[in-house]
Amino acid sequence: SDLDDEDSISVGYDNKYTLQGCLDHMEIILAEAENRYTSTNDDRIRPSVDWYNHIIGAWARSDLGDAMEKTKQFLDGMEKYDETEVGVDSSTDSDIRRCWAKPNTITYNGVLFSLARDQSRGRAKVAQEMLNSMKERYQ
Repeated sequence: SDLDDEDSISVGYDNKYTLQGCLDHMEIILAEAENRYTSTNDDRIRPSVDWYNHIIGAWARSDLGDAMEKTKQFLDGMEKYDETEVGVDSSTDSDIRRCWAKPNTITYNGVLFSLARDQSRGRAKVAQEMLNSMKERYQ
């Protein structure tokens, strides 16, 4: 028998239940914490390296096309923070994401994992450059 309209189930598409939607939501939560920290300087809500590592790890394990670029944006912002202690100056570094934590081994592993999964040409060279940069930075 045919179902009446009132008995049918409508399945709608909701982005928040997709991988991209989850990543977007993680970034929104992180951005809210970053903005609140920027306006209050309250260290209790300062995003930690763990926050950044979780989102880098999630991006790195995704098969989304911009995963490599996203993980690199976070790493660049974290390295900038490590160099300056104040992070990105939006007037001069508008292409770098502002972060509030220094990268650690887990951060680099996440970005390297993302590089390894990316099939684009030249990624091995980028990974080698990153390893050389890490050696210079932390020796």
